[in-house]
Amino acid sequence: MINLICRPDHEEQLRQRLQSFEALDLTLVEKGVDYNSIGIQFQMEDLDELITFLNDHFLQKKGMTLTGQKAGRTYVVDLSDVLYIEGLQRETFAYTDHLGLQLNRKLYQLQEELYPRQFIRISKSYLVNLAKVEQIAPSFNGRLTLILKNGTQLEVSRSYAPHFRKAIGMEGKR
Repeated sequence: MINLICRPDHEEQLRQRLQSFEALDLTLVEKGVDYNSIGIQFQMEDLDELITFLNDHFLQKKGMTLTGQKAGRTYVVDLSDVLYIEGLQRETFAYTDHLGLQLNRKLYQLQEELYPRQFIRISKSYLVNLAKVEQIAPSFNGRLTLILKNGTQLEVSRSYAPHFRKAIGMEGKR
């Protein structure tokens, strides 16, 4: 469980943003709050960097999985097997080569948990596992088409294309 030492007006926001790290045994201390023991100190404006740090140094080593439902049954899949995640209306689905699972979390929550570890947002509706991308082809109006290893094609929207290009080292190329 995370021991959170912070200003009272930040506590609820921090608990929500750090929800995926509940299982970790850590003490997080907001700069400016007295605490006389070992903890990870952070500033509110650096919260995104803290989440990235926690992802890279703690969750990544746990062999993360996703749990979802299909036809009334619950399945657990390795994150490395997930091709992409789709937000469709008010539901979220994860797809592997053989399964499509409904998840209990929102797309933005998964984005916070999974970025920058292999998954990147490519549109309002999709996160893609970069390790499953086989080809990248230019499309109309600055968009990109991704062809996954199983043949699935996903489009990187124009607004997400610059971030995607930068993440894979293609910035400045069209």
